[in-house]
Formats: sequence, C-alpha cells, structure tokens
Amino acid sequence: MRESFCATPIDNTWITFAAKGADTLARSGWRSMAALGVLIFVCSILLGTNEAYGASPYETWESAHVERVKVGPYDLTIHYTVWPVRAMTNQRFVIEVEGGIAGKSGRWRWLPKPGGEAAATGYRSLRTYPGINNAWVVDIAGMVDPGEWRWLFEINGPLGRSIGWSEWYPVGEPPGFPIWLGWVLGLFPLYGLIWFGLREAGRTRRAIAADRARG
Repeated sequence: MRESFCATPIDNTWITFAAKGADTLARSGWRSMAALGVLIFVCSILLGTNEAYGASPYETWESAHVERVKVGPYDLTIHYTVWPVRAMTNQRFVIEVEGGIAGKSGRWRWLPKPGGEAAATGYRSLRTYPGINNAWVVDIAGMVDPGEWRWLFEINGPLGRSIGWSEWYPVGEPPGFPIWLGWVLGLFPLYGLIWFGLREAGRTRRAIAADRARG
C-alpha cells in the first residue's frame, strides 16, 4: 500500500544567508574554525526544521512485515513499516480491521515478556491519520527497550468490546554508534562558538589592559 508523498523544500534564501555570514566572518579576521562552526550550526537548525515539516500527512509507507491478531470478533492486521524492529528508533504501524474501522474505536499497549526488567507501556488510543484511509496509525518516536514484546488491544464496536493479544515479536538493539558519541558530534558547532567567545574575551581584556598602561 502506498500513499502520495509531499515534501517541504528548504528555503535557499536562508542557506545563502548562512554562507554569506560565514564568508563575512572569515574575511573579518576570524579563524576558519569559528566561521565553519557558525555555518554548521545554522544549517543544522534549517535541516532540523525541514525534517519536522517533512513529516507530511501524506508520507509514503510500505508494509515490511505483517501480523494478524484476533481480538474477539474483530480481525486486525498490523503492518510493520520497518522490519526488524530496533529499540530507540522511530516506527510507524498501520493497523487495519476486517470490515473497516467505521463505528469502531480502541486502544493499545505493549507488554514485555515476563522475567525482564522492562515495564508495560500505558494505554494509548488508536487514531486515524490524514492521507491513510480506513486504518489506524501508531507513530512511535523512540521504540521500547530491546527484548520480546507483544500488543494488547482493546476494541469497541458493533459486536461489543473485546480484548486480544498478538504473538511475541523481537525488538533488537539500537542501530548506529553510541548515543554519547552522537551528542559529542552534534555539539561540535558549539565548541567552535565557545572557542571564539573565549578568544574574543581574551583579546578584549588585553586591549583594555594596554589602554590602561598607556594612560
């Protein structure tokens, strides 16, 4: 299943402004490190803003894994848009109900396999999403801890209220490099700004001391 995609472009005016600002800094005698730090800082803000806008209600999604769950008289199909599932990643799940979701409502939670340290999540309502028709959508910013988990559904509809569980599914270790390394790299522009601030503060103190000595 696919939905149309709508992207939001980055405003080139701001990127041009950031580039000119960095060039001005370099020409005024500041070292290239400070100029580069400012440029990276501004561009990271612009890209982060664009990423937020890019979460369009018409995003493309594909079913990478399918699981079917019996919730009393209701037959649910869970579409995993990413498989395998990894901890601390953003995930989207599209949940279809045989016969459609009209006249139905529900909520869900995740249950960890007994014996571990993880705790069950709280209940969340099943909601629709613009551009994705006749299905519920669950968007997760930061998946649960690694381990074995399963869905618990509570569905209300014309055939009454029912509760059902899915099979256990695995959540793997987080991908990529450690979080602390991401913070170190992400704060790199700030290091340049701090260095520049300390350098300019030292230059100002030396200038004041020189003026007092001449006076």
